Amino acid sequence: VAYVPPPQVKQPAPVTSRPNNTDRNRRGRNNAGPNKAVLNEAGPYRFGTQQVSRDVALALKTIGYKEPTRIQSDCIGPLLAGNDVVGQAHTGTGKTAAFGIPLVEQ
Repeated sequence: VAYVPPPQVKQPAPVTSRPNNTDRNRRGRNNAGPNKAVLNEAGPYRFGTQQVSRDVALALKTIGYKEPTRIQSDCIGPLLAGNDVVGQAHTGTGKTAAFGIPLVEQ
């Protein structure tokens, strides 16, 4: 019986950028302190640079979001504009909110 080597497994692509401490530890839900843009009671209501409805702004405030992480900043605007987005980020950086916030806004 001849030896047959196992098939070659394709290696994943190398990570080209990594979230920094700003993404995971200083922003999003892990941050203490108000985000004046979200808390502005007079409106317009914003999450980072994106305008959101009053209900979404208050929900974000209630669950403790202060400002968007990098993946959220990069995805929310294009998704609100109706574009398709493919994003990749490490665990804990807010990918679910990155697509969930525009979904709720629609």
